[in-house]
Amino acid sequence: MDKPSVQLTCLMNMLIHRYDPAIHSDGEQLDAVQQKLVDRFPKIMASINIDEAYPAARSLLGTSLHSIQKFYAHSTWVEQGNTDILEGLGIPGNSFDDILAEPTDDVCTSCPSSQGYCSGNVIFGTGLSSGYYTYPSDLGGSQLVPKPTTGGKCSHGGSLDVSAAEEAKGGINKDTTLPCFSPHHDLHATAAELAVTATDYYLKHIEEIVDKTKYRLLFDLYQGTALSVSIDTTGSMTDDIEAVKLQVAKIVETTETEVYVLSQFNDPGCGPVHRTSDPDEFLEAVNGLHPSGGLGDGPELFWCGLQNALSVTPDYGDVFCFTDNLGKDGELMDGAISLAQRQNNKVTVILSDMLAKIQEKQQASEGEGRLLLTDIDDYQRLADATGGLLISAEKFDIDEIANIIGSSVQNATVTTLKVETSEDLSMKVPIDDSIFDCELRISGRISTAFFTDPLGTAYDLMDRAVLEGTSGVKVITHTETLKAVQWLSPSAGLWILNSTLADPSHSITLQATSTLDFLNNFAILDPSPPHPHYRPIEGQPLMNTFYYLEITLVGHLESDVAVVSAIQFVDKAGVVLGEVEYPFNAKDQAYIRTDPLPDQPFYVRVVGYLGSGNKWMRYSGVEVWPVETGVDLFATSEELSAHPGESASARFLVYNNGIESFFTITGTDDLYFLTTMVPDRVFLGNNMSVEVEALFSVPLDATHGQVSTAIITARSEIQSQNVNSAIAHFIVLSPVVDLSLPTCTVTNTPDCSGYLTNGVCLGLNWTANVIFTDLDSGLYSVQSEPEPLSLTVTGLTPGTTSEVMADFVHSCCSPQAILRGVDGMGNVGECNVDMGTLGGVIGNFHVETEAATYMVLKWNITPSDIPVDHYDLTTDSTTIHQSLCKELECIELVNYLEQCSFHKFVLTPYFDDGSVDKVTGDPAFTQGSTLDGGDPQTPTNGISVEATETTITVSWEPPNLICSYTYEASPMCWL
Repeated sequence: MDKPSVQLTCLMNMLIHRYDPAIHSDGEQLDAVQQKLVDRFPKIMASINIDEAYPAARSLLGTSLHSIQKFYAHSTWVEQGNTDILEGLGIPGNSFDDILAEPTDDVCTSCPSSQGYCSGNVIFGTGLSSGYYTYPSDLGGSQLVPKPTTGGKCSHGGSLDVSAAEEAKGGINKDTTLPCFSPHHDLHATAAELAVTATDYYLKHIEEIVDKTKYRLLFDLYQGTALSVSIDTTGSMTDDIEAVKLQVAKIVETTETEVYVLSQFNDPGCGPVHRTSDPDEFLEAVNGLHPSGGLGDGPELFWCGLQNALSVTPDYGDVFCFTDNLGKDGELMDGAISLAQRQNNKVTVILSDMLAKIQEKQQASEGEGRLLLTDIDDYQRLADATGGLLISAEKFDIDEIANIIGSSVQNATVTTLKVETSEDLSMKVPIDDSIFDCELRISGRISTAFFTDPLGTAYDLMDRAVLEGTSGVKVITHTETLKAVQWLSPSAGLWILNSTLADPSHSITLQATSTLDFLNNFAILDPSPPHPHYRPIEGQPLMNTFYYLEITLVGHLESDVAVVSAIQFVDKAGVVLGEVEYPFNAKDQAYIRTDPLPDQPFYVRVVGYLGSGNKWMRYSGVEVWPVETGVDLFATSEELSAHPGESASARFLVYNNGIESFFTITGTDDLYFLTTMVPDRVFLGNNMSVEVEALFSVPLDATHGQVSTAIITARSEIQSQNVNSAIAHFIVLSPVVDLSLPTCTVTNTPDCSGYLTNGVCLGLNWTANVIFTDLDSGLYSVQSEPEPLSLTVTGLTPGTTSEVMADFVHSCCSPQAILRGVDGMGNVGECNVDMGTLGGVIGNFHVETEAATYMVLKWNITPSDIPVDHYDLTTDSTTIHQSLCKELECIELVNYLEQCSFHKFVLTPYFDDGSVDKVTGDPAFTQGSTLDGGDPQTPTNGISVEATETTITVSWEPPNLICSYTYEASPMCWL
């Protein structure tokens, strides 16, 4: 699933940097823009290459991409006639002082009016400049750059810019397509296109110098989810640890995942935490667990263990916590839950079957004044808040638990039903066409349960034997208190779920593998200068407050979503607490204004219909807890960093919208850099706020590139549920300033003589023996573009300043390669191998002309010492005919095709080397569709599928099933 992580962090960073002209390319601060980008680049590289702290890297990357994109909207780059990007923007080793306007240079003339559209006001041929932007602001006033009084400087412009009325009047910004905000609104599309190209260029530069796997993980593109385990290792867990070893071994054996995490906790210790991509290394760490510690077998440091696990678990990964006791470090609870929710981590707590023992300990601890002790209800709150489970386990349930954990790890699922009730249940459950399989989980003791498909087939969920013998049904787990059953290919339509209780309550979740889901964030529309925007909130939203709900539909085109009928806020029992109209056709992203949020926890539920007419329904993965207090991060990335042996501080804003109260302020981080919160207790009346400061101290032995996840929490001392948290990432800077590139030397001469023709080249490989060195921040990786057939590296330990030997092996089909060494600051040293261009390579193979029954294909081919004999052209993997074209540019007609039909073409060259069997070269591929032979006809059988007060959903039959059409629906009204 695509996750908009960088976009989200980019928006959140606007709150922190919103007034800084060197972030937004305002006020002729373009040299400072480049310097900030260059200074930030090593932090991005270190976060990726050294600590693999991808959330921190995404946050830094989001800030840099914002600056790069704003450069094209706020500078005069477009107005000066540039049609390509400024390639060195943001990349170390590049300076633009020679193209920037001097402080005394006139760069703009006045517009006819200070407001509205303006053109031709930038003096062509002058140095590069950007607009000045001034506005009333108590918070940002100190960062504003006043516009010079020379009369020849540009303003940002628009209705929010005070300087637009000063000479030279008007402005130059291209932020929007509206003249009231953007005087150069007609250039918005050009600036936006350049911003997209520059973003792609910058990301490709990063891709070139980091490991391809790390680049993929930077964007949360994991192959499978994570297996993350946090385990209590006290003496009372001896038997349970052995059981966990068996469970984990079975899970690793039967599932495929990319990240394994093991976090240990007991009392009084917490840690270590181990992260690896190697399943054998993970199993070795698990098998090395030994019970120890435990102060009188009392409550343990559960929340510390969880926080450590979360700090290295990727977004959307599941965390499984094993313990037989309560948590004694409750001051970490709210921050840990907030971190899990922000990262969309489902947390499942597996309690050894010692509930009676735990309850005895709870009673024994009464009167001890231990305000930070958490209980089973808090474990349930953790599971509810993150979409996980609370499981009570016995030794004979080992296989059952392993199955459900394995199922969670193996599949990334969507949630189509989530309900907890204390009553017998009878409800309709939609299964839509986009669902490949689904898994029904029932937690709690029940007397009866039936799940009936649209054809009337009833599945008795209490009868394990019958379920296991039913085709298309798989029993994941089946215990007295937890049942999980999977349907491998469920029928689309409305299913019916009926259950009767044996316990006071039970919860039901339906998860599915599907192409359709949604992501949501609550945001505030901030219309104030300098840059109005939707700002995602930090932590939980405030109750009884208006927000803009950002809804991102994932897979709506692939799933054929016809309509989104409603967005609902529902409680655990499924009661609708509020509803928001979705006033658009289904689209990738939308911001929708809400009514005041409910004053109780809820899930976000989206419902609608597919093109088939079947209803679809999805739930958010985490529970929303509206509160009355908030914590916002005010610190910049510069403040959230320090060298080893240095200290730093970061500012946070705590505010209260509820009743007056003292608030306890706590701050924790997984590497223990955060030492003090100042103040750690504040009094806040209604609608009051206060700035607090987190003090960090980095030890001398800290490693460059280490990232610590800090969580700042404010909790009311009167209302225990009035609590909120902010999360920040603190990075350790390099103790050395390194602007030098690693050295790269090829010590041999690769040779592909006689093998530089397509097809022939497969008969030989070449090898480059390379020496890399970096004497400053040290070498961290070596790589090649394109990827080599093999790579042997000797002497590379992260950060080494010694020589590193690398042997790259490539096919002669890749006679050109760039060999790279990357140091700890992201500096890149390169060697180039160039043995000439490969001959006989097909290029630009495409459909030149499309018609109703034929297509014209066109291609070119690079010059070759061995001539082309012929080409085989394959259509749709079946029809083959030859082309005898011997030119460097060829055209071929493919006819006798059906109208409105899609076709794939494969073009394979054959070369005449004098042998009977011609040499076969690498093929080229293209595709296209034929056209309709006539005009579209009128559709038939139009019917209304669903109608509300404001919307109507209709369906119809196309006039010609061979062809696809775009339809326009025009509403008509009758009074």
